[in-house]
Amino acid sequence: MSIRRMAIACSGALAGIMLATASPAMASTGWTTYAADSDKGRTVLEVCAGSQAVCSMTYDAQSYQTFSGPEHPVGDSVYNYTSQTETHSLTWSDTVETSDTLEVSSSAKVTIWGAAEVGVNTTYSRTWGKSSTVSESDSLPVPGCSVAWLARAAEMGTATGNIHVHFAKHTHLDGHRDFIITNAVFTAPTGAGSIIARSRSMNASESASCS
Repeated sequence: MSIRRMAIACSGALAGIMLATASPAMASTGWTTYAADSDKGRTVLEVCAGSQAVCSMTYDAQSYQTFSGPEHPVGDSVYNYTSQTETHSLTWSDTVETSDTLEVSSSAKVTIWGAAEVGVNTTYSRTWGKSSTVSESDSLPVPGCSVAWLARAAEMGTATGNIHVHFAKHTHLDGHRDFIITNAVFTAPTGAGSIIARSRSMNASESASCS
């Protein structure tokens, strides 16, 4: 084989290696991939959220699971200064907020959460929103010489997935317009939850008035 032909063969082999090891972000699909917690991922989300006339985003929820949130008191505490158990009707209201793994501005989160809600509700047929306020009246038994209250553990739903971002035209973001922002995690209340009646014995100063 001549030196020239060997050079051509080596050049072809090198090109094959380069194609085989090309970055996933520059794959032939045309999608540029960034992690949600990366600087470029955050930039893409910020720019898209602020350019909704030329940019759209959808959320592809790849997993969803529910869990019981932390128990916390709701409503007022009720004091029973008698020696007998008394039952009270207690009205309470509880608002539970959301959380996510995105480090973007609050204005950008409004748009991003909108896409997340549609993605989760469509894929899993769940009522899942940015916040939840629940109000109820429940019976609360209060033992004699005790303080009682109601506690609630709100059900939370966590979705993990990718945000697909599409610009109508090429942008200054590395010259691309289609992006996949991976590992975007959202946690929101489902509206469900459990109510638990709690009580404790009065302390020394409180029980001084107990009959």
